Amino acid sequence: MSIFVRYQVPVLAEVDLEGGRVIRVQVDDEAVGEPLDVFAVDEQGLSTADLDIAIVIAAGQPWPAWELGG
Repeated sequence: MSIFVRYQVPVLAEVDLEGGRVIRVQVDDEAVGEPLDVFAVDEQGLSTADLDIAIVIAAGQPWPAWELGG
């Protein structure tokens, strides 16, 4: 079963004032906050222990990649 751990992560937008456009957007992955919540798409059978274990796994394992969008 997949469980999602949601974090708040700062995003930096580099803005060109003269050109009136955004040049680059960067996720500040050095400043990931504490988990905001934990959920599963299919929440049947989801226990508090499952949620706690998901947070431990998310905090203790390397993250394979960042995916933009949501």
